[in-house]
Amino acid sequence: MSSISSQKASLLSSFSSSTPQWKYDVFLSFRGEDTRTNFTDHLYVALKQKGIVTFRDEENLERGKSISPELLKAIKESRFAIVILSRNFASSTWYLDELTKIIGYMKEMTKTVLPIFYDVDPSNVRKQTGTFAQAFFEHEERLKDDIEKVHTWRAALREVANLKGWHLLDSSQKASSSSSFSSSTPQWKYDVFLSFRGEDTRTSFTDHLYIALKQKGIVTFRDEENLERGKPISPELLKAIKESRFAIVILSRNYASSTWCLDELTKIIGCMKEMTTIVLPIFYDVDPSNVRKQTGTFAQAFFEHEKRFKDDMEKVQTWRAALKEVANLKGWHLQDRSEAQLIQNIVGELWHKLSYVFSKDTENLVGIESRVKKLESCLAIGSNDVRIIGVWGMGGIGKTTLARVVFRMVSNKFEGCCFLPNVREVCEKDGLIPLQQQLMRKILNESMNIQDVDEGVFVIKNRLHHKRILLVLDDVNQLDQLKKLVGKHNWFGLGSRVIITTRDKHLLRIPKVDKICEVEGLSDDEALHLLSLKAFNKDHPPKDYLELSKDAVQYTKGLPLAIEILGSFLFSRSINQWKSTLIRIKEFPERAIFQALKISYDGLHETEKKYSCILHFSLIVRKKIV
Repeated sequence: MSSISSQKASLLSSFSSSTPQWKYDVFLSFRGEDTRTNFTDHLYVALKQKGIVTFRDEENLERGKSISPELLKAIKESRFAIVILSRNFASSTWYLDELTKIIGYMKEMTKTVLPIFYDVDPSNVRKQTGTFAQAFFEHEERLKDDIEKVHTWRAALREVANLKGWHLLDSSQKASSSSSFSSSTPQWKYDVFLSFRGEDTRTSFTDHLYIALKQKGIVTFRDEENLERGKPISPELLKAIKESRFAIVILSRNYASSTWCLDELTKIIGCMKEMTTIVLPIFYDVDPSNVRKQTGTFAQAFFEHEKRFKDDMEKVQTWRAALKEVANLKGWHLQDRSEAQLIQNIVGELWHKLSYVFSKDTENLVGIESRVKKLESCLAIGSNDVRIIGVWGMGGIGKTTLARVVFRMVSNKFEGCCFLPNVREVCEKDGLIPLQQQLMRKILNESMNIQDVDEGVFVIKNRLHHKRILLVLDDVNQLDQLKKLVGKHNWFGLGSRVIITTRDKHLLRIPKVDKICEVEGLSDDEALHLLSLKAFNKDHPPKDYLELSKDAVQYTKGLPLAIEILGSFLFSRSINQWKSTLIRIKEFPERAIFQALKISYDGLHETEKKYSCILHFSLIVRKKIV
C-alpha cells in the first residue's frame, strides 16, 4: 500500500508545480478578426500604460493545427488570463483549442481566468446559442469523426461563461465583420439548396419535394419565408447557397418575373463556377427552350425588367446569361409526367450522386470498410423482420463514425430515418422528451408537442408501428433511454432496423437485442496509416520517421481517438521532438491523450478495465483519479 501511495504522490508531483514562475501578469486571448484592431488594442495599450506586463499574440506567431510551443509557454507563464469572447469566437477551432488549454491550466495551477463578453450575451456562450450554435453546428459536421474534441470545446465555453468577469453591452465599437466565403475546400453544411418562386410552387411541388428529400435523410435548405426578402439577397441565404453541395433550381412559369429569384440564380451560377457546387434544374410546367431563349412568359418578364432597369441594363444581361446557362444544364422536365413519380426520380438520382460523393468522403476513414461490412451483415437489410442491433466498444473506438457511415449508406431503403446523436449528453441536460420529439419530427417530418415521457412512448408506438424505419441511438448509457425510445420490436413496422451505440455491453443484454457488433481497435497497419495521415498528411510515414511512428502506434493500442490526438500533436515536429514526446508518454501521456483514454477507461466495468487493451494507460489513469 505504501508503494502505491508513493507512486501516486510521485505522479501527482509531476503534474503540479508548488510555485509557478510568472513571466507575465496577463495573457490576452481573443479572436483577432473580431477585436484585434479595436477593443483588444485599446485594452492592451491601457494595461501596458499601467505597467501590467501583458502577453498578446502579435500575429507573427505561426497559426497551425496545434497551438505553437511559444504560445503555450506564454499561457503557462501568465498569472491572469483574460478571454475576450466575441460573436465569432467559437467559429475558430484555433481559439477554442487555446481556451481549452487556458481552462486546463486554471485547474492545474493557480491561474485566474477572467472573461469579457464583448457584444455577446454570457448565456449564448454558456448554452452555445446564437452565433455559437451556428459555429458548433459546423464544427460537428466537420469533426463528426472526432466529436470528443467538440465536447471538450463546449465544456470549456460553459466553464468560462460561469466565471466572474465583465459584460460589454451596446458597445460603441462594433467588431468588424470578417465573414469570408472563399475557401479552397468547401465545408458543406447542406446537401441541397432549393431555389424556387414561392408564389408558384411553395405549397405544391416544392413542398412535396422538400418533404421527400428530408425523409431520405438528404439535408436540404429551403427559404422558410421568415428570411427577409429585400432587394439584395440576405447574407444568411447567400451563406446557405455557398454551403450546399447541390442546388436545385425549380424554373416555373413566373420564375423570371421575380428579380429576387433572378439575383439568387445568378449567385448560384457563380458558385457553380467558383466552387464545386452542382446545379440541377427542374423545368416545372415550362419548356427549357423558353428559359434558354427567354420566350413566352420569360419574354414578358424581361420586357418589364428592361423598362424598369433601363439605367442598369448590365444587370438585366446578367440575368439573361444565368437563365441561358441553367437551361443548358442536365436536369428534369415535368411535361405531362406525374409529379409524384418525378419527385421519386429526383430523390433517387440525388441519393445516388450523394452516395458516390459520400463514398469518396469516407476513403480517409481508416479501417472503415471491414467494420461497415460487419455491421451490415448484422443488420441483414434484406430480411423483413424488425431487428435491434447493438454497437459496442470503448469510448474513442469509432462507434459513432461507424453508425453514421452505415446510416448514410442504407437509409434510402427505409420510409423514414432518424439519427439521434449524443443521447447520453442530451438526456443528462434536457431529459428524454426532446429526444422523443426529435425522433418523431425526423421520421414523420412533423412537430409534436409531447407533454411527458409516457405520452412520448404512446406516440412513438402508435405512429410508427406500421412504418419501415431506420433509427440510430448514439451513445446510450441508461436502460430507461432504451425503454422510452425503442421499447420493443413491435413498436416499428416490418423491415425496420434500430442501431444502438454504447460503451456498456450490459445494457444490450437486458432488452431483446438481436445481435451485438463489437467495434475493435485498429490493426497495427491501420493504426500506422491513420497516424501518418494525421502527423504527415500522407498514407505512409517518411522513412526517417518510420520506426518512431511504429513506436508511437504501440502506445495507442489501436484506439483511433488516441491515434488522431497523438498524430495531430506530432504534426510538423522534428525527430528530436518526436523522441522527446515518446519518452514523456512512457512515463505519463500528454494531457490530450490522457483525457481521451480516461473517457475510454471510465466507460468500462472493473473486469473489462483489468483486461483492457489500453492497460498501460489505464493503470496511470487509475492512479490519477483515485
